[in-house]
Amino acid sequence: MESLSAALQLDESAERSGHRPLLASSKAEAHFQLRWCSTGKAAPQKLIQQYRAALEVEKDFDGALNNLAWIFAANPNNDVRNGLEAVQLAERACQLTHDLTTTYIGTLAAAYAEAGPF
Repeated sequence: MESLSAALQLDESAERSGHRPLLASSKAEAHFQLRWCSTGKAAPQKLIQQYRAALEVEKDFDGALNNLAWIFAANPNNDVRNGLEAVQLAERACQLTHDLTTTYIGTLAAAYAEAGPF
């Protein structure tokens, strides 16, 4: 986690000083992996922030779309859940993978259940 955080901080510093930043896919992956490393340790809002950061860099990062959708669909905290956004994110992840990733389909089912009539 420390290495990923340091890499992202260095990248931000390089970008501010006019140097070439990390490739977008590398930056998105760093945010994604940083969240993955913090599973069970970070508050939901921190996890959401990391996934959103990954998606800002790579809007069609299917893993980040799916995992963010799962948080919005299945988090035990009512204040975190957002069924409509979960559906949008999960549908996009399924689209990108041509409905072939069963985990994403499960997330979509949870998102539909959270959003309303299932």
